[in-house]
Amino acid sequence: MSKIPGEKIRLLKTGKGRDFLQPSKKALLSKVATFVENQILLDLAAQAVEEGKMK
Repeated sequence: MSKIPGEKIRLLKTGKGRDFLQPSKKALLSKVATFVENQILLDLAAQAVEEGKMK
C-alpha cells in the first residue's frame, strides 16, 4: 500500500501532472499581468485627471 502514493508523487514530478498544470499556470500569470497593467493605467489616468483639475 505504501508504494502507491509514492508512485503518484513521482508521476506528478516527472511528467503527466506537471504538463497538465502548466497551461493554467501560464493563463493565471497572464491574467495577473493584465490586471496589474490595467491598474497602472488606471492610476496614471487618475493622476492625469487630478493634475488637469489643479491647472
